[in-house]
Amino acid sequence: MATPSIYKEMSNTNPVTVIAVSNAINSWAASIPNHPYKNLSKEIDIKEIISLPTYIARVTTLYQSRRLYSTSEPYKHQNIPPLKYQDQSRIDIQSFNLPVSEIFAKNVSNYTIEGSQQVVQCPTCHGTGNTTCPQCNGKKEITCDTCGGSGKIRCNSCGGQGNHRCSVCNGTGYKEVPYTQEVFDTYKWVGDQSIPVYRKQTFYRRESCPSCNSKGYKECASCNGKGAKTCPDCSGQGRVKCSKCSATGVVTCKTCNGNKKMLHKWNIEQTESPLSEGQYIINSKLATVTKEYSSKVQQLKRKSIFSKSASKLTKEHLPPESFIETQINQLLSKSDSKNSANHKITKQKIEVEVIDNLLVNYTFKGESYSLVIAGSEMMVMASKSPIAEFEKGILQQAARELRNGNETEAYKLYKECRQIDSFDQREEVSQGIKKSFARITKYHKKGALLGVVISAIVFIPLLWHYYHNINKVLGYVKFMNDPGFFLHNHHPWAMLLFSLLFQYSAYQAGIQTMDSSEKFIKNRNTRTIVAMMATIMLAALLQATMIFLNATGFTLIFTFLVWIFTFWV
Repeated sequence: MATPSIYKEMSNTNPVTVIAVSNAINSWAASIPNHPYKNLSKEIDIKEIISLPTYIARVTTLYQSRRLYSTSEPYKHQNIPPLKYQDQSRIDIQSFNLPVSEIFAKNVSNYTIEGSQQVVQCPTCHGTGNTTCPQCNGKKEITCDTCGGSGKIRCNSCGGQGNHRCSVCNGTGYKEVPYTQEVFDTYKWVGDQSIPVYRKQTFYRRESCPSCNSKGYKECASCNGKGAKTCPDCSGQGRVKCSKCSATGVVTCKTCNGNKKMLHKWNIEQTESPLSEGQYIINSKLATVTKEYSSKVQQLKRKSIFSKSASKLTKEHLPPESFIETQINQLLSKSDSKNSANHKITKQKIEVEVIDNLLVNYTFKGESYSLVIAGSEMMVMASKSPIAEFEKGILQQAARELRNGNETEAYKLYKECRQIDSFDQREEVSQGIKKSFARITKYHKKGALLGVVISAIVFIPLLWHYYHNINKVLGYVKFMNDPGFFLHNHHPWAMLLFSLLFQYSAYQAGIQTMDSSEKFIKNRNTRTIVAMMATIMLAALLQATMIFLNATGFTLIFTFLVWIFTFWV
């Protein structure tokens, strides 16, 4: 990149610049409403144009820190270099020349120290390659999971009872045996004699069940009446061979994978962390002309004019001597202050960017003014200007109107000022809008309050009579009017309560309706009356809605809530 031209300020008489400035001023003036100077560049006399660039100097430093740590891995007869570093005390981690990142970004790298590798006995298995089995603790056997170590399992045939219900007597211990006997039935006349007639009838008698000997149950043949059988998995021993170690009591060492030895080595973890320190170098004249510049400077487009990287920045790496040299040296000093034995500077970069600004001094109707045209966007900024002076006049008029009680006119003027939006007068405009609107809405609230009181005086007695004596509902909810219905007595009171809540809703809606108007009524009394009428209409609409909901039965929800409250209280 070519050597940059860094200067504090410079007169700019280029005809092209003059035309660009005129166009920028005209575009700016035309974009602002509510003022008479839409073609401002034709009405002013430009006296001087000065280039006042803003510079952004940034120093980015890549810091490096290191950490020593050890690792071990199974030794598999790898080729290792001769041992040079037997222990940690012989290692100076800062003496190793490790690669440095090409970019200024967070990076963590790990490096093995050649000559630190050494073969050692595995500390876990002590060189045997095996460790005690964690499942059987070296006993080669474990408790049988099937029987829990008891050696017995429940008999599935009898469910552990040891017997079965006798199927012959169904568990009663006896059976019903039939027998036949003749019993008198009637008399039959044979000639002149009456002869008795008998018929056969079946009877039953209880006899002991021969199948179970009157016990009602029979011993389980599967478990011989014990209710349990020998566990098939452990053959009644309660223990089985350990499957994890194949009943050897040992398993392969997980640390060395059975290799008996470990390859121990020392490593360096290198962390590279970038840190950027930057500073805006703004000509004091810009802040004098307009406070707006400082608030918007970060949004402006800038272009790079200088960039240089080095392992350590020195004077020969910096831009030629200029008025920003002091700020650059301050940034370098900040970077150097963070340098330490284990937080070393490994790479630095300096960048200088510029925002081109123009200071325009001009006269308008014999009065001197200045404005700033910032950045390549040609953004016009000015604290004092004909447009700002015009806005100030409107503000003064608005303040007078507010003092004289014409808050609607004051509000209108303040809104016009907000559209003009001069930076230095924004707070005054904002406060004016709040004050004037507060006075306007004061009468809206007054009217809404009158409206809700009047509507309550009229509506509440009518609603009380309606819900107590009329209460028209649709056919499917006629049970609401049945005196036997458990909510019957609560319903009129509940509806009256919620009608009062709807009155409050009408009050709030009346205020919001009036406040949301684009144009406010000038006369205070008229404004109050309109707010009152609007609130009465809204209250009537809400109460009509309530009556409709009641007819559908929906309002039983409200009554039920009231009933629950009174029940518990």
